[in-house]
Amino acid sequence: MLLHELVIAAAASTPHATAVISSSGPLDYRALDRYANRIGRGLREIGVGLGDRVGVWGPKSAEVIATMQAALRLGAIYIPLDPMSPVARVAAIVRDCGITALVAAAEPAEQLLTGDLAEIPCLGIDRPVRGRALPVCALTDVDALSDQPLASPPLSPDACAYVLY
Repeated sequence: MLLHELVIAAAASTPHATAVISSSGPLDYRALDRYANRIGRGLREIGVGLGDRVGVWGPKSAEVIATMQAALRLGAIYIPLDPMSPVARVAAIVRDCGITALVAAAEPAEQLLTGDLAEIPCLGIDRPVRGRALPVCALTDVDALSDQPLASPPLSPDACAYVLY
């Protein structure tokens, strides 16, 4: 069973069991599953698909966990980026990994997405990222998207799920 399928199965079998505890409170498997589906639709709207690499740059939170799940459901590869890292280090990782989309807090994303990185689509964790004209610009915008299950592409158990630095 693939990583994202474990959460989907838990949402079906134990929907009210706690999946994530964060500063905003507990999130059960059903809520995590639905949130991941909405974020997945937001990522799809900015062009994320099979094999794409999605940088996830934010503090440990339910939003970050749901974003990782969303990327996996699209067949994308997520790259967790340390929120304490300086912008220059994150820029080097983004270039090295060939990240094709970013989910990040707006302020550091605005510092990062300049020059040769300016064309990378970004969903802001806390607010829309200034200077971005994209269909969905913030995770707060995904609340309006459907939480129905995403159609995941067929994936091999050997498919890459994430890249760690």
